[in-house]
Amino acid sequence: EDREVIYDRIRQLVRAYKDHPAVLLWILGNEINGGWNSFYRDLGGGVALLEFVEQMCVTALEEDPHHPTTTCFAEIPAEDLQSMYNWQYTPAATWAIASRDYAPSMQLITFNLYRGNSFGDIFNEIAYVYERPLLMLEWGMDSWDAKNNEGMEETQASYLADLWNELEDNQPISSGGAVMAYQDEWWKGDCPAHACPPCTYSSDFDAAECPDEDPWTQSPCGYNQAAFPDSCSDEEHYGIFATERRGYGPDTLVPKPAYYTLCELWTGAECSAPSDDLLSPVWEDSAAPDTGRTLTNSSKHTALYATSAGTSKWRCAVMAGMPPVDAAPSTAATTLLLLAAMITQATSAAAAASVEGHRLLVDGEDFFVKGVVYRPVLPSEDPDRNPPYGDYYTREYSERYAEHLKDIHLMGANLVHTEEWALEADHGHFLDAAASYDLKVMPTFWMGDAVATPLATTQDRDYVLSSLRNAVRREQHSAILMWAVGVDMNANWTSYLQQSFGGEVRSLFSFINAMCEAVRAEGHLCCVPLADADFLGQYPVHKLKLPGWVEAAEESGLMTALDVWGANVDRGGTFDDLFGEFAAVSARPLLITKFQSDAYDSAEASESAELQAAGIDLLFDEIWMNTWANPDASGEAVCAGGIVNSFSDAWHMGGTASAASATCPEYSSSAQSACGHLGGMDDNYTSVEYLGLFAWREDDKVASSSFARRFFNGDFEIEAREAYDHLQAVWREIGQWEDQTQSNER
Repeated sequence: EDREVIYDRIRQLVRAYKDHPAVLLWILGNEINGGWNSFYRDLGGGVALLEFVEQMCVTALEEDPHHPTTTCFAEIPAEDLQSMYNWQYTPAATWAIASRDYAPSMQLITFNLYRGNSFGDIFNEIAYVYERPLLMLEWGMDSWDAKNNEGMEETQASYLADLWNELEDNQPISSGGAVMAYQDEWWKGDCPAHACPPCTYSSDFDAAECPDEDPWTQSPCGYNQAAFPDSCSDEEHYGIFATERRGYGPDTLVPKPAYYTLCELWTGAECSAPSDDLLSPVWEDSAAPDTGRTLTNSSKHTALYATSAGTSKWRCAVMAGMPPVDAAPSTAATTLLLLAAMITQATSAAAAASVEGHRLLVDGEDFFVKGVVYRPVLPSEDPDRNPPYGDYYTREYSERYAEHLKDIHLMGANLVHTEEWALEADHGHFLDAAASYDLKVMPTFWMGDAVATPLATTQDRDYVLSSLRNAVRREQHSAILMWAVGVDMNANWTSYLQQSFGGEVRSLFSFINAMCEAVRAEGHLCCVPLADADFLGQYPVHKLKLPGWVEAAEESGLMTALDVWGANVDRGGTFDDLFGEFAAVSARPLLITKFQSDAYDSAEASESAELQAAGIDLLFDEIWMNTWANPDASGEAVCAGGIVNSFSDAWHMGGTASAASATCPEYSSSAQSACGHLGGMDDNYTSVEYLGLFAWREDDKVASSSFARRFFNGDFEIEAREAYDHLQAVWREIGQWEDQTQSNER
């Protein structure tokens, strides 16, 4: 009965994915003969285990006769099988010959094998008893020297190079393999001493700390492995990428020397930082009779996952009598499995956005942005320190954003601007929800400052560009209007100019343009939101603050891929001469990517929704008088619209306060503070936790006449302030706004 459950799971799995072009073969169980899996013991020995494997393979082949099936073995002895074959063979060869006899539907043999810097005589051992291909599903070595308590990354790279050369040199017996592992795994140091023979550690390390059950720290805990140079398998250090903690936000993956070694062995080219050009041809090596490889339509990144198995050896993996697979991959680089396919699948086509002079267009029609910065952070949440680090735009938070998007639509807005947009997350549901309310989305490629996202080296910059291209490629959706990149990179508080580019303004502009090239290569417009900060360049400009940066960038001639200039501006209740000065230096659209007014009157030490609404009115009036969308505009027709900051109050922002008082900065997100910075409206102070069009209210503090609704956490309600009503009255009259709520509810 238990086995039938497993067979049924195999049927469901194979049925679901068998037609996907990324599937290479089916691996039914990993290290299935290992004592830690208990199959060998529970089934009563090696023969019964292999009969179970045979039935799993038959089950898969009944659903999908066009892909090979197998299981994966660990290199451990099985006394009953070895006795059956009179102890003639090594443990690995014994499993191979027994598989031949008791699991004939297995079409290749696979092992996880760790023998140091050589596989020894494994290829001859297997070839002697088994006529089908051999694939190494795990092979490698860790990068930590337990005896000296230090890294040995170069040694790891050397071992991996030796092992790969053996895999390649022993074709056609060898069909290549998958290196262990992509990245360091900090959760694997918890093997107890009774199961894992302990290592001999350096005197600098207290062995009593093992096993290590903390996945937040990386330890040298492992088990004895005589074939390794330190006689220890350090389980948390096998990655060809190291994991670096950033203190907040997602961790950073850094390639080890082993990555570059394998990349160069697999591509035949010098490798730098990981390339993300997953589908564009990088090289052609069709005339390679010495290896049998046909390396067409591949790339450095896909090669990272490649084996040396060519089309001919793919056919070797197909059992006798099976028809050749018409769509056989040119290399086993397609053992990326679903990775490349997931990246390239598009929810729908990108929005047909374009620019003409200062105008922004969608589908050939003028598009004036009426946007809202959307960060739905609840009281008590701190997105800078805790998951999901501000990315509340995944299905998990749909209950939260579904109502919010409705509110944004009802105020007459046509765009939401997101900031923390995790690069690996699936935002399709959020984008679908936005589109259902006729809302466009401008995601941000968020970088923070020069410490959070370093750009000092070529490898740093290549890595960031690679990440950006992958993120944009993954989010091909009609709701996306454009991408925001290079946010506030000109400001001294991000430190990019000095720390990453040595004060060279042209180098900064060149990199920002490279980011825009990456965005445009994937079919989207690129917006660069600059801070309204003092110009820090070496050569003179005629304009001050943000217009000075734009002037320098335009005169440099480097901004060839930029579509829209963004402006994060906080000058109080006016933009002063921003639009006129911008018109004098740039022919591109200007989008006010952040304008704001807080709802706290520091002079009166009390909340003031009236003060906020008055400030928002003044600022949007200036935007409207300086846009081509207004036939009665009296100013410069350069502005493509504005994005108000922000949807709701952010109680976690008090720690960013630059103008301190006795209680500021204030780091608690459980209470709302008036902390902020100088500048703003009549009170000349901006309280950064009071910038929302909506306020969070405790249940008993909501005005009976206000627009409020119970929020799902049960402790707070969300209440619209006057600024929401004021913008709604104006925005619904601009453009062709239609209420989509009834059709959505239907």
